[in-house]
Amino acid sequence: MKNTITKLFIILYIILISCVEKSKNINQLQTEPTTDTLVKHAQVVINFKSDRKELLDYINIVDYETFYGNQPSIDKDRIDSTHLKIVLNSFTKSKIIEMVIFDAQEIYQTRVFISPNDTLNIELIGGEMSFVGKNKHHGFFKSLDSLTNNWSSLVANKGLNHYKQQSVELYNEKINFYEDFIKKNNTTEEFNSQIKSEIKFEYLYNLVAPRSKKSADGAYNLNDENGLGNLLGDSFLANEKELINLEKYFDGIELEYFKQNQHIANDYYKRSLVMYIRHYFTQQEFIDYTRENFERELLFINENLDNNIANYAKGRLITDFFDKGFGLDVKNKNYLKSQIDTFLENDNLPDDYKSEVEKVKEELTILSSKIPNEILEEKLLTYNGDTITLKNLIESSKNKLLISFWGYESRCDPCIFGIQRLNKFELNYNIDFKYISVENNSDNWKNGLKSISHLINKDHHYKILDDNMKSKILSFFKVRINQTIEIPRYLAVDNNFNLLMNNIPRPFDSLVFKNSLKNLYELNFEE
Repeated sequence: MKNTITKLFIILYIILISCVEKSKNINQLQTEPTTDTLVKHAQVVINFKSDRKELLDYINIVDYETFYGNQPSIDKDRIDSTHLKIVLNSFTKSKIIEMVIFDAQEIYQTRVFISPNDTLNIELIGGEMSFVGKNKHHGFFKSLDSLTNNWSSLVANKGLNHYKQQSVELYNEKINFYEDFIKKNNTTEEFNSQIKSEIKFEYLYNLVAPRSKKSADGAYNLNDENGLGNLLGDSFLANEKELINLEKYFDGIELEYFKQNQHIANDYYKRSLVMYIRHYFTQQEFIDYTRENFERELLFINENLDNNIANYAKGRLITDFFDKGFGLDVKNKNYLKSQIDTFLENDNLPDDYKSEVEKVKEELTILSSKIPNEILEEKLLTYNGDTITLKNLIESSKNKLLISFWGYESRCDPCIFGIQRLNKFELNYNIDFKYISVENNSDNWKNGLKSISHLINKDHHYKILDDNMKSKILSFFKVRINQTIEIPRYLAVDNNFNLLMNNIPRPFDSLVFKNSLKNLYELNFEE
């Protein structure tokens, strides 16, 4: 799933969670489930041993059975400086989870197969991560990572036919590794099925979201999360003199392959499901987040999918289209709200599916609404050390106003990238860009601004005056949700203190960002 930005967000999110984990005392490291109070209620026990105690401070789990992938209910029990036991409390079926372990010096990231009542033993010693004991084969993906070839080494910009050939070769290499692995290890049918499916869905996802982007440091090729349709119109394909037969490119994949409810906890399955509906099965002429395409995709889901697969696909349809700017005008806003109401009437929805879609409804509800006085009167700090209210900031702008919430100290690369992109907008669009930092430390904020002084006008930069965990501004504009701050975030307000648009699509998706501003301000951007 992950591009670098997504990984960064997950890591920042789970750092916050791990800081509030409840600590308990256990006198000795358990190697098998026992009848003590903690373990007898757990489905999975994971024991860690490390030669560096710092690594045991940030061990985090991502469960992809949830809508986006969240940390499950866990208990962390520090045995001593070198041993830690984690108990996963809510696992009732086999699945593949993701594990992220890091400190200031090292980071380990791998996927792990787990089953109810499993006990896994993991060692982090000498800069290496290893699985030991009876269930060591559950660390299959750590062994698979030893292959010198991997998805991040592939590049789509040399042509999709060439990229497809590379993808097939890598997929076959992984399957050969898997088949050799299960011959050498005592694996179960469930293990074999899930591992093989994971490899296949990862392959399918890399086909539909080709690796055409570079990581920030240029070391890795990342998936284009806008999908294959985004590339088909690119100039490098127009210059190729090669025709792309999508049916052949996708190996003649049929929808029946995705009608497998047992994979609903698999990350690559869920991503592939959404992308293949949008970029292949619905045969959309253009991948644009319009009402026509929304209705086309919804009709396809209603006619072809059912149960939790349909629930997930509909939920992602709503959240994805909203994230791309759909529903921000009055007509489509009311339409999207009606679709959300219909979706939420389903009594069989998982709670986290409901929660994510309800967030969209809340965002739609506050659009075009007056910003409350208590929010307008909250104070901000200027670069020169003065204080002004949010109301003062809005009144100071005589043009169209966009506000960006960001942070430098948090090493938010997308925030810096957003500033660079916004600077490219021509002055004749009469849009003012103002920036509000979410950082608590004023010195760090100013030092950060100095380091990017070539990109900014310091008079357009402000900082939350209150603690960012107490700021009503951050809460009202949904920058802070459940004690987690999500940045960058962009919003538009008018001179009458109306919130025109909250959570504008980010500028690095330049086409969607421009389309959002077109709908809002009736602008004509020169291509």
